[in-house]
Amino acid sequence: MKIKSWALIAVLVLTNLFLMAHRVSACACCSDDGEYRLGFQRPSAYQLGQLQEIRFGKTANLIETQANVDEAIKSPSHQADSYSVSGSFNGSFWRLAFRDGNESGTLSLPLPIKMWSYAVDTHDGQKSPGGGPMLYKEWRFEGQVSGTGFFKKGIIAPTRFFLVFQGRGNRCEEAGSFTHWRLEIIGRKARYAFYGELAAESNVARNSPQLNTFGMSATGHWPVVTEPGAVATGSVDYPLAIASGSVPRHLLLFLMTTRMDSSSTLLWKERTVS
Repeated sequence: MKIKSWALIAVLVLTNLFLMAHRVSACACCSDDGEYRLGFQRPSAYQLGQLQEIRFGKTANLIETQANVDEAIKSPSHQADSYSVSGSFNGSFWRLAFRDGNESGTLSLPLPIKMWSYAVDTHDGQKSPGGGPMLYKEWRFEGQVSGTGFFKKGIIAPTRFFLVFQGRGNRCEEAGSFTHWRLEIIGRKARYAFYGELAAESNVARNSPQLNTFGMSATGHWPVVTEPGAVATGSVDYPLAIASGSVPRHLLLFLMTTRMDSSSTLLWKERTVS
């Protein structure tokens, strides 16, 4: 009789742990009303993998202002309203090839040591499939740029680039959240920018609910989903920890039922170009 009782208790405990883990994973992508996240950190292995999935669309639009004329600041030596563009991230840098007819040029953008990640509830009433408000999101990268072709003449060290991927989505960090890009080139003889859409294949999984188990880690004050199924520094893969016994069960119960949040607000000084 005791054996049957213990067996029943064991089944109930395991079932409860499974259901709790499922609830945690189902809500891993949930965003909150009023959410605001700003992080500045080394790109994780998961983020680098997501960057490799992002593909630029076929068209890059050139942004020109009156400042280009008044301040004698150089645009590319071959100017057009738009260019065809191709390129992607190879793990250490972006190489973007621009072309207009027979004229061409390339820009090489090395991956900086750290990146900015930004997500905010814009209070527009849109809801994300992962649960909660649809967040506006950015990944930002800044560093020195080199160029060839019609870019070469205007790029004198230390000319810099500012690359931004923009999109909407839930709390999960994934390539599918991003739909647009903007690239600014700033230097003594260069000040211009391009913008465009990301290719459709970058967005196949855009805002899709994530129902599998994620390792969750704290970036700043908010939980940020990292690589599915991985155990990153400061994160716990609950089913794996249960199976291996590496974390006490009472601690797992606490972790799975405790929400990480903070009333603190991160200060952000907007970037300016002098």
